[in-house]
Amino acid sequence: MPPALELPAETATVYLNRMTARIESVFPHSASWEMGQILRHVTGGAGFLEVFSGAAVLDACARQRIESIVEARAGGTPLAHVLGRWPFLDMSLEVTPDTFIPRPETEGVVREFLKEAESEVLACRPLLKVLDLGCGTGAIALGAARGCARVRADAVEVSAAAAETALQNIRNYDCEARIRIVRMDYLHESWEAYLDGPYDAILANPPYIADGDYNGLPAEVRREPRGALLGGVDGDEILKTIIARAGDWLVQGGRMILEMGMGQGEGLRSRVDEDACLRFLRFARDHQELERVMVIGRE
Repeated sequence: MPPALELPAETATVYLNRMTARIESVFPHSASWEMGQILRHVTGGAGFLEVFSGAAVLDACARQRIESIVEARAGGTPLAHVLGRWPFLDMSLEVTPDTFIPRPETEGVVREFLKEAESEVLACRPLLKVLDLGCGTGAIALGAARGCARVRADAVEVSAAAAETALQNIRNYDCEARIRIVRMDYLHESWEAYLDGPYDAILANPPYIADGDYNGLPAEVRREPRGALLGGVDGDEILKTIIARAGDWLVQGGRMILEMGMGQGEGLRSRVDEDACLRFLRFARDHQELERVMVIGRE
């Protein structure tokens, strides 16, 4: 009886195409990008090019890890939760199911702040006191601090678990001396009891999805903390509450920079116009050309 033929091992190209197809069967629009994130996570930074060229090798252990991640993802678990990390600006932040997953839209809050930090009004100030409301992973406070050496930030978070994740991210980027975590419920507790204002800038990506829209969200989004998503009946209640506090907590010439939902801009602008201390400055658009960030000045 002739010896059994040993089938050749599956090539890296065939293997990765098969794994990508598995994700694509559930998430067709993001499968290739997600596979790239998984690959870099498992290999410590190597992408498709390095693997296909032979510069990086996928051994049996790496393939086993990839398959485990792909199956969890295909089962609907958010990729950030499977990996435990997620990119934001030039950082890789620790993420848990207790934290809102940082999105590219929120990078716009940081970018607009950094523009304002170099503006005529704020550029001359030796230190910039920044308040980050609802910091989650600490993404906004970290982006501001790493982008501007003059920043000293208070990062507010009500969730103990999220605050711990934010603190770990702050430690990972050696910013403990410049960012203070403040455990408080900024919607219901006294700001005077916890915060050391006024501030040169208030930054936030608050919940802004209307309560009635929750069940229509993708299933994987509904796995994120509900309190980080829902902004009331109309979605903009929390945003309007934050705007109402701006006059008391911003220094003269200070800036408030807020992420907002689609179609909320004009209603929020009307709220700003009602306050004699505030001035609407501009909207900034996201990568989909939607008005996503609002910049407000304190007179």
